[in-house]
Amino acid sequence: MSKRSFDDWSSEYMVCTEFAAAYMRSNPDAVIKFGEVQGNDHAWVYDPETDRTLDATLSQWEGFIAGCERDDWWPGDRHPLAEETEEFHSLEVFAKGPGGNCLLED
Repeated sequence: MSKRSFDDWSSEYMVCTEFAAAYMRSNPDAVIKFGEVQGNDHAWVYDPETDRTLDATLSQWEGFIAGCERDDWWPGDRHPLAEETEEFHSLEVFAKGPGGNCLLED
């Protein structure tokens, strides 16, 4: 995983697209995944270096993660609670699509 702990990522970001963009900036090999959770658009990341799916902002759906083995990361490249529709290997492509151009402004 990145030099930062996952708790740091979870505490700092409340918006899924911002988390995904920040994680990719720090971990260039990460893949941004995009899809739906409970019918709402959502973004998360897969980190091939650690072979983990990371979702620092899933807690925005209160109670949704109850009963899950983990509430913010899972082994492998599949999110057990989200339906994936797209994946992005470039922050620029993600920002020009569902992420929003504001992610390119630092």
